[in-house]
Amino acid sequence: MKKLVLFSVLAFLLLSCRTDYDYDIHVGDEISIELGSDRYDDGFSWCWDKQDNKLDSVTHDYMPYNPYSVGSKGAERWLFVGAHKGSSTIRLDYKRPSGDSVLDSREYSVKVR
Repeated sequence: MKKLVLFSVLAFLLLSCRTDYDYDIHVGDEISIELGSDRYDDGFSWCWDKQDNKLDSVTHDYMPYNPYSVGSKGAERWLFVGAHKGSSTIRLDYKRPSGDSVLDSREYSVKVR
């Protein structure tokens, strides 16, 4: 019985230690995420759903694929920095700033050391 309890506890501890993060960084390191966007044509934009204080957003900008064409599709680039140690998730929702309907969503897991 003791072996079964010990095995169960060890199995739980091993399975609860997550090691498959999308990004594994140190405090002060930066992460750049670039996502396709058509903000001028359809009014949608990527919005960050900040969930904790482990990461901070440094910059967020839009880069048209063709800067000489009005209303050109492009990409939004987010730059995040590790602020505090711990685990976090970057969740970006593609939606209109005035609405709640989300057209697309992306999540990235981050470990800050």
